[in-house]
Amino acid sequence: VGGVGAGGCRETALGALVNMSMAKDSRHAMYLTPGLEKALMDVLDRSLPGSGSLNLGVKVFRNLSDQGGGDNRAQMYKAGLAGKLVCVIKNEQRLNAQGDIVNAALNTLSNLASHNASRPSMLASGGVACVLVDLVSTAEPNSRLLRAALVTLTNLSCHKENRVAMMHMGLADLLVTLTLTATPDSKHLEAALIMLVNMSSMQACRVTMVQGGAGEAAVAVIRACQGGVGHSKNHQIALQIVQNLSASAGTGEILIAQGGLGVALSSASNTDPKVSAVAAGVLSNLALNGRLNGGNVCAILVAHGALSALAPLLSRPERTGLSAAKAAAYLFGIHTPNATAEAIVSLEHPLLAACGGALQRLCEALTHTMDGRELYGVTFDVYELVLAIRLICYRPDNRRILAAEQGPSLLLRVAKERGDEAKVLAV
Repeated sequence: VGGVGAGGCRETALGALVNMSMAKDSRHAMYLTPGLEKALMDVLDRSLPGSGSLNLGVKVFRNLSDQGGGDNRAQMYKAGLAGKLVCVIKNEQRLNAQGDIVNAALNTLSNLASHNASRPSMLASGGVACVLVDLVSTAEPNSRLLRAALVTLTNLSCHKENRVAMMHMGLADLLVTLTLTATPDSKHLEAALIMLVNMSSMQACRVTMVQGGAGEAAVAVIRACQGGVGHSKNHQIALQIVQNLSASAGTGEILIAQGGLGVALSSASNTDPKVSAVAAGVLSNLALNGRLNGGNVCAILVAHGALSALAPLLSRPERTGLSAAKAAAYLFGIHTPNATAEAIVSLEHPLLAACGGALQRLCEALTHTMDGRELYGVTFDVYELVLAIRLICYRPDNRRILAAEQGPSLLLRVAKERGDEAKVLAV
């Protein structure tokens, strides 16, 4: 435009770099070109907001930090790219120009945030978090800017050090609100749910999140997904939030009141094994905490048909059957808070006999855990496994099954290696 002046030459060169940076296999080698990083940084510093050269410069960084450019991300972050991108976004926002440049800048920030070692300092820097939270608060629903900001924050939430801080920034509340406007199969919703999963995995976040409505929001998403075609992934992720939130002593009755038990029971029969496994995990968490902490949780579970829901799950493979056996075991022999007579679920209940078939998997999970290995992609808790085995083995015929699985020698190993853990040793 206007002849081949300096600006035109710069944009032509940058356009060529954008094209070259699209080759995935050569991205790392390209970024190592002497002087390229400094030249591109200068473009971000000196280009006018909304200009073609700024747009192209940001896109070169986006491409070079994308797939195939993973080795570039740490160097880009170290060189101060995150801070420069924040300035670019703020300057574009002042012009109300929230188009290609802001989107490319957000995509680049998302790539930088996928480098695990950079995540804590990236969040702690303040500027990155502020601009992302502002975008989530103000961007149009279901817009690409909203999705890019959510994906970047989701990447940052993948580091455990960031999760409590992100909750205190008000992100959990913001995401709960966002779930009300997103469609069940939305990628925006998926990013928001994954972030809530990450935050709810932290014990320090759970009670606050439940009180803030995170469980209720997850339940609403599950209900919207149930019966829909192609909604299984967000159904599973939302149910994972409920499972995480149910893993704390003080959340059970609130979650049940918010509908958490209802969606777990209705999801237990889901044909997707990932969904049914998480549903069984919710029931296991509620039953365990109800058993250990008293209250009415176990009585509510039984009254709402938990035993009937668990019975067909015991024979399911992998994590579904294992979690179902744990949940059923934790309910046996429990009394209501004021009861002095019969238990809520008798130790003579036929489901206890059926749980004997799960002893092999429980012993396998215990062996993997003692060896420091995962089973079915999960690390199990020694105390929870030993407690479930003990309760199932109240029946003499189940004790014989345990002996056949070398259970006594395994339990002796636990007593020897975990002797300093009083609650494990007591069981």
